Amino acid sequence: MEKDLIYFIDKVTALDSFWYANYYMRCMKKAPHGGIEYVCWPNFYMKHRPSGTWNLFRQYDGTIPAFLLDLVNDELDIWEECNVDIEELLSLCFDGDFWYVGFRVLKPKNSEILDATILWNVLSNHLKFKDYFELDNLQEILCAFSCYLIQEKMISIQRLEDILNHEYLELEHDKYGLSEVTNAKFGRQGFEIGGKYYLYNLFLDTSIGRVFSTMPLTVEILTMLSDVKIKMRCDEHLSVLSDQKVVTATWDSQKFRGIQLVWAEIDSLVYGSETVVHGDPESLNKLLLTISRDQEEGETFFHIGLEELWNPDKILDGDDIIVLNFVHAKYFPGKKAFTHIDFSVNQYKTDVYKLKYSDATNDQHISINKYSDVHYKIWCVEGGSIEVGVWSSLVSSTLNLPFRKLFYEMFPDAEERLSEEE
Repeated sequence: MEKDLIYFIDKVTALDSFWYANYYMRCMKKAPHGGIEYVCWPNFYMKHRPSGTWNLFRQYDGTIPAFLLDLVNDELDIWEECNVDIEELLSLCFDGDFWYVGFRVLKPKNSEILDATILWNVLSNHLKFKDYFELDNLQEILCAFSCYLIQEKMISIQRLEDILNHEYLELEHDKYGLSEVTNAKFGRQGFEIGGKYYLYNLFLDTSIGRVFSTMPLTVEILTMLSDVKIKMRCDEHLSVLSDQKVVTATWDSQKFRGIQLVWAEIDSLVYGSETVVHGDPESLNKLLLTISRDQEEGETFFHIGLEELWNPDKILDGDDIIVLNFVHAKYFPGKKAFTHIDFSVNQYKTDVYKLKYSDATNDQHISINKYSDVHYKIWCVEGGSIEVGVWSSLVSSTLNLPFRKLFYEMFPDAEERLSEEE
């Protein structure tokens, strides 16, 4: 087999280091132009969201990001065994939407000219890159090319097991994979603890709640609480040393509008267990609410679960699984407060999920309350007295946009509160 550019690309995209770099870029989740990014169909972050790797080069200074070093070193090894035409590689990489990266990485032979028109002239007239650019910075070029490949050959994460099989939780953690990060320094895309910077998990919504906010709305709510423990996943493959972190978030002015629900009378509403399904007649999405009574050290409390149920027609062709947001909490009526709130994603096989969604109309005896095949916990907050208003804010900020609307429709007081604020 000729070890040409096609061979080189096939070898690179099969590397474990390519998977990890791809996953890291997915988790950075920089919305285009700082706008709000709404999820409007299932499996968005796993399978369908572009990586936006060109954002890494906005302030590029010649330093290869730490999370890409393993991939670039692996590429250099493969490069040595290949006979790749670098002119062909550069043309493929920069003759298109990725031209901006070429402008930042390629070094003109005339160092006094730092103008993108040199690159455009080379590309449009099919000139030789070597005649206009210094090409001795192979490591940087391969870094740019790997980012191009991540953008163009985005790895689709087929199911949660793919993440679990690649994940390495290096800090002490509980049985759910969560480590205490209460004292971490939280930012827009990740948090710092123990001298390392960790990206937030893929499924944590990093939308902000206030103009120029310094952290995602969910995290901002959590950090405002006193006397609580905050827990999150700390994956080594989503971490770098603090002084090596790369942040692509900008000073954005997006704003989240959620609800402030006060739901203090639950003890008079539920006697055993309740299941409430609220649907949107237009989108046919549903929000599943389950409430069940339980005991802890002789004290009555309630498990409260909210799960998104997307209209099955929203599942894109080829998706054999569906991943749904799920928020669970423990409410103690004696305290009129919560002691535990956590966010997870639930995975179902698509054919089983369709039966779950249809509930009583299916003949397979699969209830809408069917438990998921995989339950993957993202964050948790624990404390002695978390107010119901905090719970409602966390639920609203965690659910995807179509389900936030359903959430406050289930409780008229919430909708009235929104109207009063406007």
